[in-house]
Amino acid sequence: MALLLDSEAQFDLRISECKVPDNIRDALKANGITTLASLSYSFGQPGQVIDQDAFAAWARSLEPRATLGGVANLRRLVFESQTQLLAILRDQVTSADTTARKIPQAERESRMNLVRQRLTGVLVSGSMEPGHSLLDSVMHMVDKNQLKYLPPERCVSRVHELTSLKAPDRMLDIEANKIVVKDKDEKLEVPAHTSLQVLEAMKRRGIALDFGDCMGFVEHDAYVQALFAHLHREPPPGYQRCTVAQLVSADKEAWRKVIELNVKPKRDHTGARPLDHQLMAALTSYEVSFTLIPLPMKAKQDTKERGAGSERPGGGKGFDSKGAGKGKWQNRQKGSWSSPYQKGKGKSKWEPRIPAQIRDLGGTATTPAGKRICFDFSLGKCSIAADGAECPKGLHVCAKCYGPHALKDHNSA
Repeated sequence: MALLLDSEAQFDLRISECKVPDNIRDALKANGITTLASLSYSFGQPGQVIDQDAFAAWARSLEPRATLGGVANLRRLVFESQTQLLAILRDQVTSADTTARKIPQAERESRMNLVRQRLTGVLVSGSMEPGHSLLDSVMHMVDKNQLKYLPPERCVSRVHELTSLKAPDRMLDIEANKIVVKDKDEKLEVPAHTSLQVLEAMKRRGIALDFGDCMGFVEHDAYVQALFAHLHREPPPGYQRCTVAQLVSADKEAWRKVIELNVKPKRDHTGARPLDHQLMAALTSYEVSFTLIPLPMKAKQDTKERGAGSERPGGGKGFDSKGAGKGKWQNRQKGSWSSPYQKGKGKSKWEPRIPAQIRDLGGTATTPAGKRICFDFSLGKCSIAADGAECPKGLHVCAKCYGPHALKDHNSA
């Protein structure tokens, strides 16, 4: 919230909205008053009544040609800046301030234009433009001067925010011994399962860190390239290549290490950004490198060896003698029926029981890649994860076309 008073872009916007004349604005800037915070202390003490005659004399000392209307508009702007300053100071004392506050629109546009000018050759638009929630999280770190890990699924794009925007839910909260009704903030998540999705999410995070002046985009991109280079590393015989899940674990471990070292997001006394070199040093440390070691391949087990303790007709666990004549057996752990006989192979394959509502709509239990689908999301009953993301019960995708929407919305999508 301090950005509201410390932003020069917000200062220019409020001067134009309050219709303060240009000659008074130039006089203020010539005397070093470029933000609402400096303006609130330029005349009197915040919280005290502004004397009209004294203020007019002060304004005309800055600009002798100031008109009566211009002085009145300037007085209004000084009163607003002092009121906002007192509100911020009171909020810092009484509020826990655990949520990221929104950046003023004028400050966001001004900073993003500077980022686009600085990052020549980088297309900061479309899927590569960071969402407002990601920018707010980065600026919250800067405001508190405390690093926080931003996982790839939280590094949403602006396009994803606009397409996934929903009406906010209302909730009751207690502030200053008063019950207030406020909007419940829902944290958006973007799918980050494939290497391309994770790479784009990390690049958006690098742009957001450059936006907040926490870490340069070039330095963060070098860190990302060094991290993804492990995907092309040839594993030893009997071992598999490094997976995307290992890259995400290594990224989390690297950020955990710099947070433990108490690295600050703001520039130090020399003007350097500590995160520019500390994050790469954490990636090459022993603790993080251990998470990128190639894992051994899983040995293929014979079907007979796997079936030694399985539940098959003719004996063993889960066999139901009543269904033996029909070639059916029951899996007691899952509580579903399946046939042990398949055409051509004669091998058994367990299939999860699909609810009747999903089965009637032509839905399946898993994706073509074998990923489990959340049945509650298909019926519109699960809100643990975002559309296209994954919850403990499975992926939040359509059980028919596997798109990022529920099965009940398949026809409309």
